[in-house]
Amino acid sequence: NPILTENFLELQMRINDLKKSESDVEYIFVQNTQGAVLVHTFKDGFPEDLLLLTGNGSGHAGEIQRLATERGVILDFPSPLLNGTIGRLHLGLSEEPVRASVTKVVFLLTWTIVGVLLLGGGSAVVLATSITKPIHLLAIAAQSLERGDLNTRVPVRSQDEVGQLATAFNRMAETLMLVNETLS
Repeated sequence: NPILTENFLELQMRINDLKKSESDVEYIFVQNTQGAVLVHTFKDGFPEDLLLLTGNGSGHAGEIQRLATERGVILDFPSPLLNGTIGRLHLGLSEEPVRASVTKVVFLLTWTIVGVLLLGGGSAVVLATSITKPIHLLAIAAQSLERGDLNTRVPVRSQDEVGQLATAFNRMAETLMLVNETLS
């Protein structure tokens, strides 16, 4: 660890490389346990006011600060190094890309929910139709049988309860037809 070995040049190179590789990063700085800044990525020197805004090394890890700057809102993420025994690292991220990412995720989730609702609704309509159509055909056949059409039959398309009901209806119609022929 460059902090433990006091190799601040290596630490400076590492944070510079990290800042260059991530476009959302506005700044990085490392403080020792007394709150003194060891290294930073500011080109024109470290802004001392930033220590006042970020708590000068005090405070708790994970307390994200919103800092209003001329470059827009920056979110300061403090992180203790080795549980705070050797210092803290502060990472400043521009809020705009974070907001854009959150907006993108919310948009994606919204359309996913809409898609699932449409798919579920369509499936419900198909399922409801497949259940109610055989019952509707059975009701029509019962009305036809009631009017005296003893040749009425219901197509049996399944072996479930509705199919068993259609089979029973067809047997009843057949029996009625035989009884009617016998009486005639």
